[in-house]
Amino acid sequence: MKRVLNQSQSFRRKLKKILYLVVLFGVLLFLYSLGADPWMHFFENWPVFLVTATIHGVAIFVQAVSFRVVQVEPSNELILKELVRIWSFSGVVSVVAPVFAGLATRTTLLVQHGMSLSGCVSTSIRQIWMGLEYAFLFGGLAGFFVKIPGVEFFAICMILSGVLMVLMRVYGTQIKVVRWQWLESIKTPVLGMAHPWFIAQMLAMCLIYYVAFNGVGALIGLQDAMLLASITVLASLIVMIPNGFGVMDALWVMVARQSGLGLDESVGLAIMLRLSHLAAAVFIWGMLLKFECGDAAR
Repeated sequence: MKRVLNQSQSFRRKLKKILYLVVLFGVLLFLYSLGADPWMHFFENWPVFLVTATIHGVAIFVQAVSFRVVQVEPSNELILKELVRIWSFSGVVSVVAPVFAGLATRTTLLVQHGMSLSGCVSTSIRQIWMGLEYAFLFGGLAGFFVKIPGVEFFAICMILSGVLMVLMRVYGTQIKVVRWQWLESIKTPVLGMAHPWFIAQMLAMCLIYYVAFNGVGALIGLQDAMLLASITVLASLIVMIPNGFGVMDALWVMVARQSGLGLDESVGLAIMLRLSHLAAAVFIWGMLLKFECGDAAR
């Protein structure tokens, strides 16, 4: 049974790599066909890029804190500076080399810094679960204010999914279901102080989209930005291609075009969203690494 499971996981990893390489090749061909215009639009909007990268930096910090506040094993709690450095480095990997997956890199680094593998996996599950709860709830509420035909049904499904996840987490200890053992880590109560960080996580992602789209002339509302943020959280789990590469980019371009931008400008916006995250992760990782080297030299 274990051998079959390992073979299945190995097949999925290979399939993800193949899908990513195929999409990467397609994206490169698409960018080549457009020429330099998308990049020109990107460089023309460098102030928007800097602001977006700054918000991405805040988001990285918030994600690291949200992991800490739901950690299952307090005895293995890492200092915040180490967590932020790990999150920023995994962010670099997720953009530069998505085949290796940011989550796998993050898990490896956490274990190397003294956290048990079981504690790391359990805490990651708790963080993902809480992130999904707020993505469903915030995205569902935002959906009622988005001017898209038929979006109300999608919004209702999101809210119901969020409520169901909350009930499963809160009353999980009372549910006598054999399969619940797969979600054992969710049973541990979540501290009240954890919730503001997950709210901040959604607000940061919403602000990234709001600033980036409006900054380049694609007029969207906060409700549209929040729905995009929620879809980003869902896509990170549902889409097989690492980091939602190609899928989220196509969605950004589609939304930008519907908001009044041309194709070149829309692609330039997608490039900005990708590179601003990379720039923030590189900057934070580099600065923390520099401080660490400075402390070691003393």
